[in-house]
Amino acid sequence: MEMSTPAAANKKEATLYVRTALLYPSKKVLESRDPELLELLQKHSAQPKKHTAIFKEHMKKHWHFNTTLMDADWYNDMKKENFDVGFNPFETMKHFPYDEVSTKPQNPERLFDHLSPFFADAAKSIKQLEGRLMVEAVLGDYADVAEQIQFGLYSDHSGGSTGGARPKEFPTVYDRIHLSNVPFVAISLVSFFFLNADHPLVII
Repeated sequence: MEMSTPAAANKKEATLYVRTALLYPSKKVLESRDPELLELLQKHSAQPKKHTAIFKEHMKKHWHFNTTLMDADWYNDMKKENFDVGFNPFETMKHFPYDEVSTKPQNPERLFDHLSPFFADAAKSIKQLEGRLMVEAVLGDYADVAEQIQFGLYSDHSGGSTGGARPKEFPTVYDRIHLSNVPFVAISLVSFFFLNADHPLVII
């Protein structure tokens, strides 16, 4: 796999990522969680191609890969020769809105250093919304769930202290709705009809 790495990013880190799927973690995290890896990076990161095996061995012993979730039906129906979950994290450098980020990275040495100030600022902003921000995870087809919420019929079926009933303080009218990971095949037209309903307080 070839990777086009922006000049601002660490090319040696990109080479190590291609060969081992490892990005340089935060130094603070490594000092407290994996000082052995920090030592390996200090000794061998200058020649990532030569020392690939050393990093792979360490990763196998001490790290676990993130589980990738996917639609089993979609996977079973697709042509396997086209299957690819490849992702180049360094591509984010090309699209990162530096002009809009209030906190700029100070002497960045790794991809983490370039991007972490943005997420730190985002975390601070969310904290300022404490008491106003509500997150509700809902599983199901949007059209079905939205209709149940509208008429007070939705239940999460968890049992719990409320017997699965949706708490009364939860909203039923929204200013904005964001749909994540809507599939591009076999999606119900009902979802689009419901989303495009004329409602002054809903922004899609």
